[in-house]
Amino acid sequence: MRYRAKITAVFIFTFTFLPGVSWAETLLNANIEDTYFYGNLESSRFASHANQDIRPFSYWRAGQFVGDNERVDFPGREDENASGKLLSSITTKLYVGNEENSFIEGQSGLRLKKGTNLFLFEDGYYTYGDELALYYQLKQTVNEGNKQSQISRAYAKYRVGKFSLEAGKDNVSIGPGEYGGLLLSSNAEPYPLVKLATEEPLYLLGDWDLVIMNGWLRDDNTSVPNTQILVVNVNYKPVEWLELGLTRVEHYGGDGRPGYTLDEYPLLLMGTNDNIPTSRFNNDGFFGYEVSLYLPLDLLSPGVRNAKIYFEEDGGDANIFWQDQLPGQERSVFTLRQVSEMMGMFVAMDDDIFRLEYTKVCRDFYTHNVVGDYTYQGMSLGAPGGTNSRNLFFKHLHYFDSSTSLEYKIGAYEKPKFTNPWGAVENPLQMTRYYLSIQPEKKFGRYVVQAYLRYDKTQNYNTEFNPSAWNIVAEDKDLFIAGVSLRVNF
Repeated sequence: MRYRAKITAVFIFTFTFLPGVSWAETLLNANIEDTYFYGNLESSRFASHANQDIRPFSYWRAGQFVGDNERVDFPGREDENASGKLLSSITTKLYVGNEENSFIEGQSGLRLKKGTNLFLFEDGYYTYGDELALYYQLKQTVNEGNKQSQISRAYAKYRVGKFSLEAGKDNVSIGPGEYGGLLLSSNAEPYPLVKLATEEPLYLLGDWDLVIMNGWLRDDNTSVPNTQILVVNVNYKPVEWLELGLTRVEHYGGDGRPGYTLDEYPLLLMGTNDNIPTSRFNNDGFFGYEVSLYLPLDLLSPGVRNAKIYFEEDGGDANIFWQDQLPGQERSVFTLRQVSEMMGMFVAMDDDIFRLEYTKVCRDFYTHNVVGDYTYQGMSLGAPGGTNSRNLFFKHLHYFDSSTSLEYKIGAYEKPKFTNPWGAVENPLQMTRYYLSIQPEKKFGRYVVQAYLRYDKTQNYNTEFNPSAWNIVAEDKDLFIAGVSLRVNF
C-alpha cells in the first residue's frame, strides 16, 4: 500500500505542477490490447513501410506511417512541448458468463469468473515532446469472491536518438498475428520490465528494429514462483514488401533457483547450457523466426489497402552448434525442438478488415521441468490457448462509417492435440471447442460504447484453467459471455 501511495503522489505532483495541454503525438505507448488501434494501423496503405511485429508502438512512431487511415484514433502534434492529464480516460467493462473460469484472448489478462464481472480502468499521463513519457493505468476488479485494486500499468519512457528506454510495468508482444506471436503476446497482463527498443529504424541495406527486454514475472501461484524472461528480437525489412524477424527468449530464475551477475547474461542469452540438467544455466530457452510477405493485391483491386501473409515458427530448447549437449546426444548446426507454428493472412479494404489465422502449439512447449510454466498470473505469455493446442479462426471487421463498426470472429480450438512423445499412457479424451463472437462499436464524440457477445460449444470439456495443463472430461457444454463497455476520453 505504501508503494502504491508513493506512485500516486508522484503522478499527482507531476500533473498538477507541470504545464498541461491536450493530447500530443508523443512517446506514449498505444496499449497492446487495443485491437482496433493496431488493426486499423495495420490496414493503412503505408503499413508495409514499417515493422509491424514489435508492439506496443508509440503514438509518435505510428504517426510516421499511418498515412491515409483516418480511423486510427490518436492525437496530432501540438505546438507546446509539455502536455499532461491526471485523468485521460475512464473505461468501464461489465461481463456476464456461465463458465467457472474464462478469459478474453489478447486483452492483457482480462480474466472472468462465473456470474457478473466488473472492471474499471483509469489512466493519465505526462509527456514532454517526443523525448519523455510518463503513464499510469489503474484497474479495479469486482467479481465473485474478489474485490481488487491494482496498478495495471505505470512506466517512464525516455528517448535517446533512435532508441527509447522504458522502465516500469507494461507488456510486449512480438509477432505478426492477431495477438502477437507464440513467444510473447497481448494475452497476459502487464509485468515489471526494463526495455530498450528502437523508436525509428536503423538503416543498413534496409531497415532494422531491435528490442531487448527483461521482465520480472512476480507471480507466487506457479510451480516456480517469480521467474524472469530475457527477450531479444531483431526485425529486418530489406525491401518494403518483406519483413523478417528473429526472437530469442530465455525463461529463467525464480525462487530457490540460481541468480546471475551482469557479466553472465551473455551466457544466459546464448543458452549454452539449456540442455544440461546439472548446470546452473539450465533454463527454458525459446528461439523463433517470423516472416511477413506483403502482396500487391491493390493492383488487382484498387479497394485493397493492404494485404500480407505471415508465418512464425518457434522451438523450445533449440539444439544449436554452440550449445553443450549431454553425452550421447548429437550436436546440431541448428535444430528447433518442440516446434510450434503460426500462419495467417491479413487483408484490409476501404471498409473491411479480414484475418485468417492458424496456430499449432506442440506438447510441453510452454513447460519446463526446472523453470515451470511459461505463464503469468494464470495466463499464457504466448498463444492464448497454451500448450498442446490448435486454433483456427476467421475475423471480419466492417465499418459502416467512421464511427460505427461491427466485428465478428468464428473459430475452432482443440486441446490436447498431440500425444506424449515418450509413449506414456494418457487420457484419450480431447476437447474441441467451436466459438463465435460479435463485437459492435459506436463512437459518440469523446464516448466509445462497445458490446461483446460470445458463444462456445464444446465436445468434451477441459476443467483445467492452467494453459500449460489439461483435464478433459466427457461432458459437452454450451458457454456464453455477454458484455458491454464504455470509455470516456477527457
